[in-house]
Amino acid sequence: MPSSAIHRCVSKRVKEKLNIYNDSNISLLYELGSVAPDCWKDSLKYQNSPLPKHQKRRASHFSTESENFIEDYDAFYQKYHPTINDPFLVGYFVHLITDNYWRTNMFLKYFLKDNKVKMLDGTVLVLDKEKRKELLSKENKQMSYQISKYYNLQKIRYLSMKEIASLPKMEEVEFDIINDTVEFINFEANNNNHHTFKVYNIDNFINGVESCSDFIVDQLIKYKIVKK
Repeated sequence: MPSSAIHRCVSKRVKEKLNIYNDSNISLLYELGSVAPDCWKDSLKYQNSPLPKHQKRRASHFSTESENFIEDYDAFYQKYHPTINDPFLVGYFVHLITDNYWRTNMFLKYFLKDNKVKMLDGTVLVLDKEKRKELLSKENKQMSYQISKYYNLQKIRYLSMKEIASLPKMEEVEFDIINDTVEFINFEANNNNHHTFKVYNIDNFINGVESCSDFIVDQLIKYKIVKK
């Protein structure tokens, strides 16, 4: 779904709108939590697992449907609510809501069913699976770079072994080599592939980040994770 850069932009705006986690170390935990559900890609547990990719992702994202990957963030809350005020877990919760929101309100506006793609000029093209995948990758990489600059995302520092050991223990994903994820995130935010957008529009994505973060603020208040 959204790139790690989008997740970081959304979580940053949620933090700013609620004026929370101003301490740098706490803010780091929250930010890492906001990308943590995708850490299964770097987890030794899953690298050595015979499970297919969709089952690994389904576990870390509390997905209720194997085909559509609908993130059940309420299920996450019900399981971890005794310690949900941990900033890392709040970030994880924000990630799941972002995925859920972004699919319906952003992604499906551009990449339609049956391999159809809505271009910037409004035309709809039908691409074969590989060309669609290639176009999506180029658009996402360039948007990650541009929106990272717009929201002034900074590099995430690597965690010490002690800090990694102190992260919440979760059944869905292990954070044994989370620094590999940190390395990728830092690379993605600073990798300009000089692709000219054919589908995406930066202004639409900024509006998407703002509307998504507003929705998440409402959800955090609804679940009583933060106060009004």
